[in-house]
Amino acid sequence: MSRYDCPSCGETFNGKKCRNCGYETFNEEIAHRLHVHKGEPLVIHETTRKPIPTADPFGCPPKPKKQPKTKKKKWTLVITIILVLWFLAPAAEVVKSVGSDLSDFFSYISSPTPAELAPDELLLYSDENIRVTTSWNMEDGFTNDLPLTIYNDGRKSIRVSDENLTVNDYLLDYYAYLGEEIKPGKSVSTSLYINSDALDYCGISSVTSYKFNLAYCELQDYAEAWLTDAISVPFSVIDLGTNPPKADDGVLLYEDDNIRLVYRGYETPHYSSSDLSGTTFLIYAENKSSEELTMRSEDSKANDQIFDLWVYSTLPAYTKTIIQSHGYEFPVDSIEALQTVSIDLTYRNEDWDETELSVMLPITEQGAVKI
Repeated sequence: MSRYDCPSCGETFNGKKCRNCGYETFNEEIAHRLHVHKGEPLVIHETTRKPIPTADPFGCPPKPKKQPKTKKKKWTLVITIILVLWFLAPAAEVVKSVGSDLSDFFSYISSPTPAELAPDELLLYSDENIRVTTSWNMEDGFTNDLPLTIYNDGRKSIRVSDENLTVNDYLLDYYAYLGEEIKPGKSVSTSLYINSDALDYCGISSVTSYKFNLAYCELQDYAEAWLTDAISVPFSVIDLGTNPPKADDGVLLYEDDNIRLVYRGYETPHYSSSDLSGTTFLIYAENKSSEELTMRSEDSKANDQIFDLWVYSTLPAYTKTIIQSHGYEFPVDSIEALQTVSIDLTYRNEDWDETELSVMLPITEQGAVKI
């Protein structure tokens, strides 16, 4: 059967009637249907209709044209993806939080079995929630990184940090660090770090006691924290083989029935010998009372001009420490140009009874005493 192109829509048809648009070839049958003048002869001169180059008389819908792709659509897609990811990010955090909560929940109902200790581990502390062990051997000498293994025997993920670290009754919290996150039923091997300068600052030539507490809280809730009892590392006297000056070997700044302050000297920053910014003033502080004392600075002046020097320390009862006070924005360019450095201090006890005092660091014409 012959095939023709429809002059109306362009589709292939059988030459009589197009199935796509309904076009019919003008033939004798159509002519008879259209002939309305009775009695007049019907004459057909041409039976094939020529294509109409302009509009389609049958009203057929035009063939759809493909729209060219533009860069605008591509950028629209990129922006849409970015917005979707932006809105999904908080949801991901929620899912993560829920996953952690579910993990803690299943740990809660399953009651994790406490792990057994290794043969070389010495148990330092234990309660219903955590255990603390060490593998440190006293015969190896003193270490600035005390190896610890902390077991989470509870039913919640916790974060653990050190508190009230004392060596020979010197509070060294400012110079120490420990921080770990532990899942329920798991343990972590870590170390309690002490800056090596701390022992020299405190005049410690031999270690006779090493105590600390651990503070821990739920990983998803920092509002409530727990503090362990004092954890003591058992050992006899360890000689460090050093001979540092005594911690209170300096100029007495202030003393009353509760507190004693002694100026030890200063240290310039290691990264610069000419820039004063970051110069550290060392102050020996001793709490002689049976209450915890908190001390802070109010104003600091160098050569009678205000500069940035911050002093803050919390001292438990009957403890002592070396406070590091870092100075910035000095009004002079060299330590030799400092004539006077004064600090206004306030300390308060557990009942919030405050005592104000002012101290003058002993700066001479030759400059402060350098450690």
